[in-house]
Amino acid sequence: MTTKFDGWTMKVPVLSTGHISQTTMKSITTGYIKTLCNETDFLLYEEGVFISIYEDFDIDKSRCLPEDFKALLAWARSLGYNWVRLDRDGDYVDSLKVYEW
Repeated sequence: MTTKFDGWTMKVPVLSTGHISQTTMKSITTGYIKTLCNETDFLLYEEGVFISIYEDFDIDKSRCLPEDFKALLAWARSLGYNWVRLDRDGDYVDSLKVYEW
């Protein structure tokens, strides 16, 4: 049996963890960024992290997030995404810096 779903769905881009520094990723996995500023949520998994982007969060004015992380969030928001997934096997985008780990 097939059923049609007419509810809310979302697209989540899957980008390489290489678009943030190893230091920033450690700040995410240890909860440091979440403790420092409660402006985004994370869902960690073995190969990466899902990151929410709050609609009312002003990325440009944030003083508590690292610049590489702010660039990632700004990129995602500019394309209309509320979530982004960072994965060790994710894609690279030309407009974001790549960090060597």
